[in-house]
Amino acid sequence: MSQPLQETASCSIDAETFLRKVTGSEAFRQSPRLQRLLSYIVQHSLQGKGNRLKGYNIAVDVFDKPADFDPATSALVRVEIGRLRSKLLEYYSVEGRHDALRIELPKGNYEARILDGYTAPGFSPVPLAPTRQTQEDKPSIAVIPLKNLSGDESQSWFADGLTEDLVTDLSKISGLRVCSRHSSFKFRLFDHKDLSSVATQLGVRHVLHGSVRRSPSMIRVNVELTDSLTDQQVWAERYDLPADDFLTVQARVTEKIVKALAVNLSPFEELRLGHAGTAYTEAHEEVMKGLGYYWQFKPEYNERAQFHFRRGIEIDPEYAGAYTWLARSLVYGYTMRWPGTSLNSLDEANTLLARALSLDGLLADAVAVQSWAHLWSHRYQLAQEFGARAVELDPNNADCHMFYSIILSMTTHTGV
Repeated sequence: MSQPLQETASCSIDAETFLRKVTGSEAFRQSPRLQRLLSYIVQHSLQGKGNRLKGYNIAVDVFDKPADFDPATSALVRVEIGRLRSKLLEYYSVEGRHDALRIELPKGNYEARILDGYTAPGFSPVPLAPTRQTQEDKPSIAVIPLKNLSGDESQSWFADGLTEDLVTDLSKISGLRVCSRHSSFKFRLFDHKDLSSVATQLGVRHVLHGSVRRSPSMIRVNVELTDSLTDQQVWAERYDLPADDFLTVQARVTEKIVKALAVNLSPFEELRLGHAGTAYTEAHEEVMKGLGYYWQFKPEYNERAQFHFRRGIEIDPEYAGAYTWLARSLVYGYTMRWPGTSLNSLDEANTLLARALSLDGLLADAVAVQSWAHLWSHRYQLAQEFGARAVELDPNNADCHMFYSIILSMTTHTGV
C-alpha cells in the first residue's frame, strides 16, 4: 500500500538520496524545470507539508511567477505536473525499473507518495491496451475541421491547429478507432446536414464537429459529438475561455468523449491523456502556425513552417513537440532535395530529435520521426526499432504507421 511520504519517517534519508538519483538520471537530465518541480514537491511532502501544496505556491516558488499570479487563469502548473508524471513513468519504464523506492504523484492533489518498489505494480516500457479489441469492436470517430467563425481568414490556422490537437489526443487511446487527420481534413467545407454521408465515407460511426471564434481576449469553442447511425447528439459543449487558456480545451473535450463513449483507459493512457507538452500558449501557437504551412508541402512554405517551429522552441526550450516538428520539416526537405537542404539538415534533425526524446521519451511522434531520420542516415536496424516503438506507443497514429511502413518497405526489399 502506498503511504504519504511524511508517514514514512524511517525512510526519509533514503527517499532524499533516491530523489537525487532520480533527478540526476538520464530521463531528467535535460529537464531542469522538472528536476526543480519534483524536488520541491518531494521535499515538502517529506516535511509533512504535502497536503498544503497549492498551484499558486508552486508557480511562485518553482517557476518564479510574480506574487499576483492567478493559477485559475493559467494552465502552467497543471501542464508541468502532467509532464512530471509522464517523466516519472518514463524513468520507471527503463532506468528505474528495479528501484527499491517509487515516487508517485496521484491525480487530485500535488502531494507526493512513496511506494516499496519491490511490491508496487511495475511500469511496462511498452504501454499495453486495457483490453484486447478488434478494430470493429472499438468505437470509431472522426474529427472534422472546426469552422473558423472569427471573421478573419488569417485565423484559420487556429481552428485547424485545435482540430489537429484533438485528433492527436484521441489517437493516443487504444480503445478508440480514430480517423487520420489526412482523411478528415478533406471535409473542411462539409454541410452539417451530411454527417451521415461523411461518416460513411470515413468509415466511422461518430463525428466530432463544431466551430471556433477567436478574439484578442477570448476564445469560444462549440463542439458536438454525433452518432451517425441514429443521427442523435451524444454530447455537446460550449467553452468560453481567455485567449491564453485555450490549451485546456483539448484536454476537456478528450475527457468528455472518453466518458461519453465509455472507453476504458490503460494506466499509461490515463496518465498521458491531455498531456499538452507545453504550458506556454505562445509556444503552442507558433507550432500551430507552422503546421498550417508545413501541410502545404511546398519548399517556400516548409521554410516558413521552420521559422514558426524555431520560435516555439525559443519561447519554451523544453517543448518536445516543437523540436519534433522542426526535425520533421528538415528531414522532409532533405528527402525532397529542396534548395538549401543537405546532409547538414539531416544532422540537425537528428540533434533536434535527441533533444525532443530527452524531454519526452514517450512522445510517439518524436519516436516516429526519429525512425525516419535513422532511415535516411542509413541506420536501418535503428529505423526499424524506432518505427515499431512508435506504433506501440500510439497504435492509432496514422503517421507512425506511415513511417514504419516506409521503413519496412525500403529495408525489406533492399535486404538490409
